[in-house]
Amino acid sequence: LHLLSRRQRQMCIRDSDNSSSTSTSKDTVSTIAGVEKSAKNLKSAADKLVQRGSESVFKQTAGEYDTDKIYDAVNNFASAYNDVITKASASDSSSIENAARSMKNATAVNAKALSKIGITIGSDNKLSVDEKTFKAADMNSVKSLFNGNGSFGYQTEVKASMIDSAASLEAGRSNTYTGRAVSYTHLRAHETVL
Repeated sequence: LHLLSRRQRQMCIRDSDNSSSTSTSKDTVSTIAGVEKSAKNLKSAADKLVQRGSESVFKQTAGEYDTDKIYDAVNNFASAYNDVITKASASDSSSIENAARSMKNATAVNAKALSKIGITIGSDNKLSVDEKTFKAADMNSVKSLFNGNGSFGYQTEVKASMIDSAASLEAGRSNTYTGRAVSYTHLRAHETVL
């Protein structure tokens, strides 16, 4: 504190009084938490589609798929995907942005196959599922897109894990404080700005 001018010290103290928390991360704690939560939700939604065996949504009964169950799982996946897109776009972290861009690119590669089963990618990179088209689609095509290792569902689950990891790293960089305390990091930031 003594290395700073009196004005710089006053500005640091004033700034800390006006702020309940700050972070060395580029994002607020709530932004990071939102990205982490949405990425975990997407991983869970993708896992339901990727899962094989007796718990698979693609398990046939009497040779028939449960189209409603599959639609619900894919619709939940799309909602979770869209939430990640929204939350990640609010981030200023390059690692979160890069991981989200990687997920969007993987989705774009599958755009044609997705459109055949009623899933479109909007100009905002969000997924939209047309229920009528989806339920009329060949469920074997849906299964190949979402079920098992190497599928689009699996790739998205991996990308969601990358986004979650990037958000966790940003959370680790978070150096929050409350009240009137002035952290060294906060002072160093003001030294470089002033």
